[in-house]
Amino acid sequence: MSRLTEIASNYETIRVVCHPNADPDCLGSAFAIMTSLKGTFPGKDIAVVAPDGIGAVSSKLVSYLGLAAEESLPEATGLVILVDMPSMDQIPSVKEAVKAKRIPYVLIDHHVRDKAAATSAIYSVIRRKSSACEIVYGLLDKSTMDVKVRQGLVTGIVYDSRRFLLPPDTSIRAVAGMMRKGASLRLAVEMLTNEQDASEKMARLKGASRVKLYKAGDWLIAFSRVGSYEASVARALTDIGADLAFIIHEDKAALRLTSRSTDKFYKRTGLNLSSDVMKPLADAFAGQGGGHPTAASVNLSATADEVTSETLSLVSSKLGLSEQDLKAIHTKK
Repeated sequence: MSRLTEIASNYETIRVVCHPNADPDCLGSAFAIMTSLKGTFPGKDIAVVAPDGIGAVSSKLVSYLGLAAEESLPEATGLVILVDMPSMDQIPSVKEAVKAKRIPYVLIDHHVRDKAAATSAIYSVIRRKSSACEIVYGLLDKSTMDVKVRQGLVTGIVYDSRRFLLPPDTSIRAVAGMMRKGASLRLAVEMLTNEQDASEKMARLKGASRVKLYKAGDWLIAFSRVGSYEASVARALTDIGADLAFIIHEDKAALRLTSRSTDKFYKRTGLNLSSDVMKPLADAFAGQGGGHPTAASVNLSATADEVTSETLSLVSSKLGLSEQDLKAIHTKK
């Protein structure tokens, strides 16, 4: 019996919780955990919760898995299992419920370790892997996995490893093992291929037209503002030439900053968007967020100008440049 299964045996109502806009890595992991525990404990109430929605990129996977995620924790929740997030800072509603009711939680993640969250968990597994799905594959009893669970895990690994481009390359071995048991790499790629609708295309074009560029040594940093599809817009800017892209979404309640960097930028500079940019911003502006070295986001209580200025300061410091070394590039000529 695995440690996770042993812990789950003590609770009747268990919820596997996803981060906001749950992606295929998060959902593949959550589905595998839910299915494994349900198989071991058929009488228990076990389900997946996506408190802040499911990302558009996950739509085909959710349909394939037949997964109906709940939106909130039930009153009787006895155990929470967090997957693919370093802490509950990204899901305030769950954090408040867990704190108020003193609900114990398990943490399974592959991001930068949050010491406080890991220490407070009754069990945590935080490993340097390219995806949470790979960690979950190693934790669960492989003999009980059906093809649907394996396919969900393979799809999550392919998504979060960027088609196996991110280290470590242990993800390739994990996927190969599941393919030998019936999972399909072709199907995983098909489920991750979504045609952009008109609104997403428009957001990407608006993001490009509103861009502000800065030159930092040999690197190009792009800032833009859009009202939706921030991650897609950030990826679009790195695709067309930016080494580092920051997208601001501002409304009356708060400001959200979404970022992406190229693998080349990360490998050569060592700048980790999660620990070097998002965490300091969260500390400076009473925010919550996190992510990966090359993809991270944060919710902040600040103005766009304040966030832009502080972000540029953090980036220039990490690159060993003075703020005077940052040169604004006029894009309207």
